[in-house]
Formats: sequence, C-alpha cells, structure tokens
Amino acid sequence: MNVRTEDLLKNLKFCPYCELSSVKLPGAELDGEVLHHANLADADLSAGNLNHADLSNSDLSRANLYRCSLKHANFSAAKLSNANLKDVQLNDANLSDAILSCANLAEADLSGAILVGADLSGADLTNAELCHANLTGANLEGVLLHNANLTGANFTNANMENAQLDGADLTNANLSGTTLHNVNLANSNLQAVNLTNADLRGVNLQHTHNLETANLCDAIMPYGDRS
Repeated sequence: MNVRTEDLLKNLKFCPYCELSSVKLPGAELDGEVLHHANLADADLSAGNLNHADLSNSDLSRANLYRCSLKHANFSAAKLSNANLKDVQLNDANLSDAILSCANLAEADLSGAILVGADLSGADLTNAELCHANLTGANLEGVLLHNANLTGANFTNANMENAQLDGADLTNANLSGTTLHNVNLANSNLQAVNLTNADLRGVNLQHTHNLETANLCDAIMPYGDRS
C-alpha cells in the first residue's frame, strides 16, 4: 500500500461529503466509517470491509464493491446504479430508497436487509439470498431472481413486472398487493406464499411447486379472472 493510500484511509474515519470518485481502495478496512453524502462514483472498494459504515445518500454509481463485507451498513437513499455488488454480504443492511437499477447483485447475501422503496429495476440477483428481507413498495421491474432464496421476504405492494423468478424459493414470502405482470415463476417454490390481492396477469406458473398451499385470496389470475 502506498503512502498516499495510507493517508487517505486515515482521513476516512469521518469523511461526510468527501470527493472520492474513481478512488482505488481494494481490500480497504472501512468498518464503521462515516461517508454519508460522499461521491464514490466509479470507485474500487472490492473485497473491502465496510461493515456498519454510513454511506447514506452517497453516490456509488458504477462502483466496484465485488465481494465486500457490508453487514449492517447504511446505504439509505444511496445511488448504486450499475454498481458491481456481486457476492457481497449485505446482511441486515439498510438500503431503503436506494437506487440499485441495473446493479449486479448476483450471489449477494441480503438476508434481513431493508430495501423499502428501493429501485432494483433491471438488477441481477441471480442466486441471491434475500431471506426475510423487506422490499415493501420496491421497484423490481425486470429484475433477475433466478434460483434466488426469497424465504420469508416481504414484497408487499412491490412492482415486479416482467421479473424472472424461475427456480426461486418463495416459501412464506409476502407478495400481497404485488404487481406481477408477465413474471416468470416457472419451477419456483410457492409454499405458503401470500398472494392476496396480487396481480398475476400473464404470469408463467408452469411446473411451480406447492401452489395449492398459496393464499390467492382476491388475486387476479394469469388470464384476468379473480380467484
């Protein structure tokens, strides 16, 4: 590590509103850092430790956070569009109202994360873990959730139009009031899923598992009829 980077890390302990666009800090130890409203667009923080860090309202557009540990971090209202978040640990992180459009979250662990009102449109969450995550009112239009673990997740009133959930595990998930137009649920597990008042028009339910255990009260079914 060069002197310049060492000095930079020393000054990052409390650095709100910092200008850090395109900074290169792979593997950095930034546990608990205060970086709210910082500009980290195009930054390389791959494989770093940002557990408990405050990055609320920060700009991390196109940032490289590959394999970062971000447990309990605060990303509320942060900009993470087109960011590389593959294989990150976001357990119990706060991502409410964050912009994650077209972000790569494949194989990420978001267990218990708060994503209320977040924009995940076009994001890739293939093989991601979202057990008990809260995505109430989130925008998941066109999101890729192939083989994702969504056990106990809350999608109440979310927009999931054109999403790909083939092979996903939705056991005990709450999708009440969710818009699911043209969603692909082929081969997914719908054990005890709550689809009350959900809009399932155009949904692919081919080869789904345990659909008979789902709550479809007042749901609009794939061909437009109500259950």
